[in-house]
Amino acid sequence: MANTPGEEELLRRFGVDVYLAPQNMFVDETMFHPIVDRPRTYDAIYNAQLVPIKRHELARLVPSCAYVTKLFGRWSPHLKKAQLHKFVHGLPRGHVIINEIEADNVVFMDHVQVNEAMASAHVGLCLSKLEGAMYASIEYLLAGLPVVSTRSKGGRDTFFHPDTTLIVDDNPRAVQEGVAAMKARAIPADFTRSTTLRLMAIERERFNTFIDGLRGNQVARTDQRWSFNYCPKLAQLRKISDFEAQLSQKFTV
Repeated sequence: MANTPGEEELLRRFGVDVYLAPQNMFVDETMFHPIVDRPRTYDAIYNAQLVPIKRHELARLVPSCAYVTKLFGRWSPHLKKAQLHKFVHGLPRGHVIINEIEADNVVFMDHVQVNEAMASAHVGLCLSKLEGAMYASIEYLLAGLPVVSTRSKGGRDTFFHPDTTLIVDDNPRAVQEGVAAMKARAIPADFTRSTTLRLMAIERERFNTFIDGLRGNQVARTDQRWSFNYCPKLAQLRKISDFEAQLSQKFTV
């Protein structure tokens, strides 16, 4: 499965049997949703790992910004501590980290906590230049936040819509102005969410048709969104042999 048309084309050129399946359509919309009547105290929020590719510095001119973050798991405690110290002490006035902070790390936040954090901001930020689907990009939208994003490669823009997303240049002033513009629009959270869900539904039905074709027939759905057993983000931890046995059983019935 390819996340972008560019990846699909590249794989086809190498003779790979490939299907375009944008990764963010597998995010479970029940995990992220608008929280009504919650005061939005921050102009923006940026949910991103604390690594250079995320380009946190592009947000520095936003008047107030909240951060949900984590440190790269394979880093040594010394490197984590140094990176965290540098980031915390370089935060502009009005910028805060939502996570609890330990001596050399930040405390992980589950999806409920992240959803609550997003409800405290007007706009979600996407500032990297190159990465994959960036789950946070669609989590913002499902939580009702419009998005300000820099131009990017990797597929996070698949479910962006001009009514809910603004693409800006790669500089702090453009990000600041973009946040101000999207905040001023005061887009209703339900509109942002429903617009995103419509785009997701189109891709999901196309994928369901593909799965039905592999199976050779349609089956009754226990989850109306999917024609197969769904797990959030397709995440299951099992042995490969277990998956093979499961697939063999389904396709021989």
